Amino acid sequence: TAHLAGRGNRTPYELKRHAIHNALYGVDIDAGAVDIAKLRLWLSLVVDEDEYASIHPLPNLDYKVMQGNSLFEDFHDISLAPDEQADEGTLLRKDQGFIERIEALHRTQSEYFSAKHPSEKKKLRLAVEDSIIEVFTHEIERQNHAYFEARAQIERTAQGFSVAQREQFIALELPKLRARFGLDPEELQAELREMTHGNKLRDFFPWRLYFADVFQERGGFDVVIANPPYVRQERITDQKTRLKAAYPDVYHGVADIYVYFYRKAFDIAVPGGTVTFISSNKYFRAGYGKTLRAYLKAQAAVHLVIDFGDLPVFD
Repeated sequence: TAHLAGRGNRTPYELKRHAIHNALYGVDIDAGAVDIAKLRLWLSLVVDEDEYASIHPLPNLDYKVMQGNSLFEDFHDISLAPDEQADEGTLLRKDQGFIERIEALHRTQSEYFSAKHPSEKKKLRLAVEDSIIEVFTHEIERQNHAYFEARAQIERTAQGFSVAQREQFIALELPKLRARFGLDPEELQAELREMTHGNKLRDFFPWRLYFADVFQERGGFDVVIANPPYVRQERITDQKTRLKAAYPDVYHGVADIYVYFYRKAFDIAVPGGTVTFISSNKYFRAGYGKTLRAYLKAQAAVHLVIDFGDLPVFD
């Protein structure tokens, strides 16, 4: 328990709570699996409470274990992944406005984790949601400068009109602008808020936004553990274009989906970090595994492989 050095309380409960708060993060596409994971974490804390009469309030895990499609970070082509402007030390953009919003989000999430009173929880949860919307709004504007410049020109033109004429002019011009650029920021924000509030499932997951503290402080995860779904390539036909764009260095037209989870793991792991998988072994010899084998050979040092062959270990 060296991580608790200097603390007076070194109980198993404090150790687990500290680990959950500072070291454990999880994503699953299945909302039910997320709820089960939260329940298991809460139970792991409760079993180490000796004084049930003075039991600690359970932490809020809404932003520790989250629903989302962990393979994709883009939301309607709006990306929070590193680009040519990225700071290699943090995997976050150097854009100061972006960084300030990420830092504000992280502070609010940390406060929410330990919030106890229902009104405080509600207030902080809304603050987290607002911070998430702010980050995306900032990125929408940064990545669609031409749209917002054209919109500003419409508003400047309308300034010389009466109030009624101004409203009519903007109401006529904005739909044309949205159609020309294929962009409706208000609609995107409304959809994102529904997802953030939990009313709609996320078909993406912006790791560097929701788990910003990890990337800002360490540049990625020290350890990535995964048990990816065993989904054959015939069942992901609708995702192949998106997968090819996101993972060109390991993409293969008939690869099963777990191949891309391997690649994502190295994307979010800190350089020199540890990646541990429970997965199919077919990529060892299948033709579609050639690109993944080449990637692992070039980018990873294999420490241990346990191959159960054809044994039905999950039956």
